[in-house]
Amino acid sequence: MRTYPVATTGSNLISQCQVCASPCSAWCDRCKDAFYCSKEHLDMDWPRHKHECRRWGSRDHDPNAANYVPQTASTLSSKHNPAIRVTALLFAANEGRERVIDVTCIPSPDTHTAPIPILDEYFPEGIPESLNIHKGMNDQDLRFPLCVWFSPTALTLHSPTNRSIQKLLGGVGKRPWCGTVVVLKYNGSRLQGWADAGNPEIPTLAKYFMEFY
Repeated sequence: MRTYPVATTGSNLISQCQVCASPCSAWCDRCKDAFYCSKEHLDMDWPRHKHECRRWGSRDHDPNAANYVPQTASTLSSKHNPAIRVTALLFAANEGRERVIDVTCIPSPDTHTAPIPILDEYFPEGIPESLNIHKGMNDQDLRFPLCVWFSPTALTLHSPTNRSIQKLLGGVGKRPWCGTVVVLKYNGSRLQGWADAGNPEIPTLAKYFMEFY
């Protein structure tokens, strides 16, 4: 069992256990498709699941699944896959200005991508999407690109207007930003890890928010 798979949009949703339907973030490490809240529930469901379990990357059912021994479940933070915490910038839709927050990130199944930030509490309306900022002021390449997480639902509905960004821009901009925004900073141009984000990123973000539409 490993941490849950990630959608191409950067989804951070936690799925439901196959046995008890409780929220969980660990999966069958063989197919990476079935979720379980504990090793016990994985073992309990294995007699059924082994008939549908496909090895990750395999297009067809693997007959060897019947002989596979499911692995021990892992938690969000373990000795071998530790979670990390970094600072990020929160532009809450209902607050008057941005603030720095701590964000927990868990290892990605793809070792070539950055750890997965856990942002559920900031996007209760659904799955957030993300966009990367590679250019800063004067169109200079950023040494540490930024990742902007936002609510596609709020942008589509044009509600609620993000007061934090509205105040940052002084009411100027092509269109008002809607919904909460969380910004993380990569630790390099390869986009494989995170660094602490803070106030130095504000000018680049103001330019981005103003020119986005």
